[in-house]
Amino acid sequence: MALAKVGRKLKRTGKDAYKFEFTALCEKLALQVKPEVKKWLPHKLLVSFSRSHRRVETSTVFFKSVIESGREGDAQWTPPSELTLLVTLYRAPDSAKFDEKEYKFEIMNVSKEGDTKLLAVFYCDMAEYVKEDESESALSMTFKPSSVKIANATLEMTIKSRFVKKGKAGDDDMMSTASRLSQGNIRDLDEDLDEQDRVEPEKPKISKADDKKMKKTLEHLATEDGQDPSAKKSAVADWLGVSPSDSAGDDVDAMLKADSRFADAVLFDTGGQPVQVERLLKAAVIGVYFSAEWCPPCRDFMPKLKEYYNVLKEKGASFELLWVSSDKNEQAMQRYARSMEMPWPMLEYNHPLGNELRDSFEVNSIPTLCFVDAIGNKIDNQGRAAVEKAVETNTAWSSYNLALSKVSSSVMLAGAKPLNAPAGHTADGQVGHRAMVVSWRPCMIPI
Repeated sequence: MALAKVGRKLKRTGKDAYKFEFTALCEKLALQVKPEVKKWLPHKLLVSFSRSHRRVETSTVFFKSVIESGREGDAQWTPPSELTLLVTLYRAPDSAKFDEKEYKFEIMNVSKEGDTKLLAVFYCDMAEYVKEDESESALSMTFKPSSVKIANATLEMTIKSRFVKKGKAGDDDMMSTASRLSQGNIRDLDEDLDEQDRVEPEKPKISKADDKKMKKTLEHLATEDGQDPSAKKSAVADWLGVSPSDSAGDDVDAMLKADSRFADAVLFDTGGQPVQVERLLKAAVIGVYFSAEWCPPCRDFMPKLKEYYNVLKEKGASFELLWVSSDKNEQAMQRYARSMEMPWPMLEYNHPLGNELRDSFEVNSIPTLCFVDAIGNKIDNQGRAAVEKAVETNTAWSSYNLALSKVSSSVMLAGAKPLNAPAGHTADGQVGHRAMVVSWRPCMIPI
């Protein structure tokens, strides 16, 4: 599972790192709504500039119709709205071309109620807009509609790049803040926080023969009958020429964990304090819970979910929950988390991972609970039913064991063991020789 991450990092071995400051000056946004859309028009618009969880946004401006039908209009920033990010690019010492580094621009509509919806997106390779001094490019970007309501969208803007510094791999002043800090939340620091922008220490050059051998090893470790999890770390460490037990071995752990779709998640507790993503990555089974303050069935389900969670934690299960809010604004999310006294971490409001998880698990109503492994592979998207039954029959341990049994051995974490059945229960969750059957009807609210 870690081969792709390891390969990408090794591709940067021996390359020079260049840090640039990019400023996007957003001037005018033209938008056309499809003719068949009769009862909707954009309200306020904004543009975001992002990669992973690093994101900046323009101020909002009103959409103004420019033709009588109202289906076509624009939004203008006077003066132009500035979006600034620091970006690290890489290239080989003997090359004049930087490696590709893709960022995205998104057009968002902000409704009268404060809801934010994606309308269109444009992917941009930042390597195309740099020189080793200062450069400026006037652009007219044609966006790809993300909403069925939008016919086309164009943004007139200027991208400026300013060279900041050049360094070698391993130089402290060239590494991203994310790679230097191991604790706390760093979302507000003026630095490129993308994990992929981290300048890695130099690694020994790998011959084609060694590369092929390592690929076969990793493929074997990814199979169900592969070696135990510690073997994967040892194999990668040996390939990179480090010891798994010394400080360099920590980088191997980071490489393996970076394969997780949760690696770039920004987490908080109910008090708004940052939570390290390690809390998720250390769990063999993760419950991803989608709910909102405005949803009555969500409030009804919460006591059962908390009971299920607390029972597993008390029994030492390798389990964690992640709450993904479907609330209409961040204030509602925080208010709901505090009022429910959620003991598990919550994902940052509007974090890109939220929509990625909704799409991946096909979440179209709430409350929804999905069980996944530490990498993010789906185990069961009917977790709510499992929790309801487990709480009614006092068999949370059995539900957890079933989920654990579906976790691939290639991502199973050391120490993750099935829970023992309480006295009077069989291993499959039955009491004596009779299965306890619970009948219930879930109440779901579409989103």
